[in-house]
Amino acid sequence: MNFKLKNWVRHMKVKAQLKSPEIKKTASYFKTSVISILIGTVLTMILISFLGVNPIDFFQRTFNVVFTREINLQRTFSWFAVYALFALGLAIGFKVGLFNMSGSGQAILSMGVTGLMLVNVFGNVQGQINRGNPGFIIVILIVMVLVSMLLSSITGILKVFFNIHEVATSILLNWTVWYIMKWAFALKGFNSSTPRIPLDWIAVGGISWLIPVILTVIVFIVAWFVLTFTTLGYKFKLVGVQKDAASYIGVNYKKYIISATAIQGFCIGLGSFVYWSAIRGGYALGNDVIPTIGFDAIAISLIAFNNIFGILPISFLWALLSVGMPVAVTGYSELGREISPLIFGFIVYSSTFSSLFLRFVPIKWSKIWIHLFYNKPLQLKVKELKGEISGIRKEIKNIKANNFEGFKELEVLFTKYQEDKENQELKKQFLELKQENIVVLKRRISVIKDEIVYQQTKECEKFYNRGFLSIKKTYNQKALRRTWDLLNPAVAELNVIQEEKIQIDADFKKYKKAKFDALKDFKKEQHRNYVEKCRRLKSDYKIEVYTLALELKEIKKNQQDEAAMEKIRLQILSLKENLATNLEQAKISYNDSLVVSEQQMKEFDKINAENMKIREEKLAALTIQLEEWKEKDKKVNEVWSEIVARLKEKNKELLLEKKEKYNAAKTEFKDFMTEQKTTLVAKASEMQVSQTEKKELSMQVKKYKTDYRVMGYNKFIELGEKYGCK
Repeated sequence: MNFKLKNWVRHMKVKAQLKSPEIKKTASYFKTSVISILIGTVLTMILISFLGVNPIDFFQRTFNVVFTREINLQRTFSWFAVYALFALGLAIGFKVGLFNMSGSGQAILSMGVTGLMLVNVFGNVQGQINRGNPGFIIVILIVMVLVSMLLSSITGILKVFFNIHEVATSILLNWTVWYIMKWAFALKGFNSSTPRIPLDWIAVGGISWLIPVILTVIVFIVAWFVLTFTTLGYKFKLVGVQKDAASYIGVNYKKYIISATAIQGFCIGLGSFVYWSAIRGGYALGNDVIPTIGFDAIAISLIAFNNIFGILPISFLWALLSVGMPVAVTGYSELGREISPLIFGFIVYSSTFSSLFLRFVPIKWSKIWIHLFYNKPLQLKVKELKGEISGIRKEIKNIKANNFEGFKELEVLFTKYQEDKENQELKKQFLELKQENIVVLKRRISVIKDEIVYQQTKECEKFYNRGFLSIKKTYNQKALRRTWDLLNPAVAELNVIQEEKIQIDADFKKYKKAKFDALKDFKKEQHRNYVEKCRRLKSDYKIEVYTLALELKEIKKNQQDEAAMEKIRLQILSLKENLATNLEQAKISYNDSLVVSEQQMKEFDKINAENMKIREEKLAALTIQLEEWKEKDKKVNEVWSEIVARLKEKNKELLLEKKEKYNAAKTEFKDFMTEQKTTLVAKASEMQVSQTEKKELSMQVKKYKTDYRVMGYNKFIELGEKYGCK
């Protein structure tokens, strides 16, 4: 028998998980990200084709130069680590509602402080730095992380204590740090570029990307675990979703905002370390162009919807484009040097619209429009409501044109105002009443629009859940309900069986590993007693000494005679000597107790033999118990195999019934519509057409057609309720 209840339950749980709202939400984000990248890629291909280059060949070359050249592949992995760490830091900030844009500033400051440190340690000549100790890379890592955390935390501190928005703060900090670093390096004689970190310092066996990728993997696993499985991660999410609710349950909003910026600084500091140590080495000071790495990572985080693991594939794609495109461009004379950053920016820019694509649901829109086409009663009702809106707008227009027909109070007030235009109080009252009436009418329009949306939504749900087309859906839902109804008892019985097996396995493990040594147990017991006795003696000694010390303190305070003080000191010395004596006696007693006689050894051997016998008996009993469990498990699987087989047969019968009912409903609907159409044609043919009655005839035919569609829609709903699965 191949059926296993455990496998069936696991399969059903996986199916339920795949249909859960969380998975659907993740799938929606994935769809949105893919659409964003594809649209950016398509627009890029169109641009390249206008320049006379085959876009497919261009992208093939972009990927080929990465995967066929080892140096480019190493740079790609390094860029991947940089993008991933920067984007992770930004995503953590986005989760708590912080749009921190100081990534570039943190990269500048970390490299700036590191460069000044290299000059002070190794000298202001690049050759001296290159000959430095590669182990200094650890100091560089620590310094860059700490400096980035410090700068990032400033953004959080200014936000929570001074209510300064983080976007303004972070952008100003970027430029402030830039000019401070330029000034600091100018004092050291560096005007064109910073000192460079030797790129071979981070390499392991000639592989420069190994340490960056390992750091990235560790940081992502830790971040995922903390944000998913700890109260700290939950509080971060709560602060980001609703800070007022977080405050009500005792979460310190300010602390978590500052902590979030510090964690951002930690991740970005690691990214800066990889960026400068494995890719750039340093930055130029001759122009005022700050590194854009902090801004590039924003697009990655946004397109991944701040999903921890969604950041990784997008970061790798960005790394491929960053390394491959500049090399691929050199093979096409039609493309200038500027085309590579332009294309990259084009894709990044299109990716920022990812949130718009999240609302792109063509299937849902199609269903709504199909429903609106068939639902003639709703069309008439919506037309009537839209007519009301048009009438109200006409009234608003009339009021603005001082035509107050239907508004007696306004008309009276306007007449009075016309008679006395110099009366400012009357003018103010008239204008306020006029504006009030316009606002009331606009509110009525808003209410009617909401009513239209509500009716469309309600009727659309009725159309697809209760109409003729829902017959198959109702039968499928019933079959699914039958399956889910079995899942809970199956899980309950499976848990009982599994708990028994776990207990048997635990007992097996316990008795198989058990080692019976009565002599060893005896010595452990004697040692435990000895330790306990020494602890008790020392505790009693401390209590007595403490009591005497208090008495001595009191005597000193009252300035009593020296004889009393000397007596207490002698008592303390006596207690100390007694303690040493008692401890020595306890040790002697302990050592004496460890001496085992021949008779005791025989007793110990006898105890060991009895314990081994008990062990063998217990293992034999557990073996029998395991066999009984296997038989029980087999019977449970057989029983549930029959239950699941019956369920499948019932569902097959249900599917056959679904097909029959659907075909019957389809035939009845078709016959009904044919009959109504025949009646409509007959009525139209019975009518005598004359020139004078032409207009009236046209209106009657139009009414018959409307009635035909209304009856068709009502029959559609009626058949769904008649033949649908109860």
